[in-house]
Amino acid sequence: RPNFQTIIEAPSGSGKSIFENIHKNLLARRINTDNESFMEFREIKPIIQTISMTASAPMVIEILVYNKGVHAVAFEPEIKTVGEAMKTSNGISMDLLCKAFDNSTVTRMNKDKSAPQGEFQVCLNYVFTGTPDAVVRFINRSKSVEGGNAARICWCVLPPSAKELPKMDFPD
Repeated sequence: RPNFQTIIEAPSGSGKSIFENIHKNLLARRINTDNESFMEFREIKPIIQTISMTASAPMVIEILVYNKGVHAVAFEPEIKTVGEAMKTSNGISMDLLCKAFDNSTVTRMNKDKSAPQGEFQVCLNYVFTGTPDAVVRFINRSKSVEGGNAARICWCVLPPSAKELPKMDFPD
């Protein structure tokens, strides 16, 4: 199953907020349903398809476990928020995001025997946006967005507003 892992870089004031509007408009009904379902998550374990990157890693994994292979999507309009969340002691890791690329598994062994145990697929899509400086800080801070890991992400760079991209001649 294909995954959508994208980082959109653009200068301030260049229209990154359009992506947040698209996300909210396309997934409005799902976001509202998930917000209501999340209130009952501890009791009935519904499928949650829109998640926050600021949730703890154990909570994200638990949601993915109970989704039983149904993909979740995370959108974060400020990539610095993801970087800050990753710095916390139980924040989501770059390793988890990398495993989402090809639905690799995570193993969960918890002393709470009522919690799900075993191997589970990481079915997660994400879109993060940020300014060039914020994206560079995210890459430098996580130290694992390099080589093969960087190739797993679709990198999109938007030009400044009212600017044209330079003409580039390509061989035939």
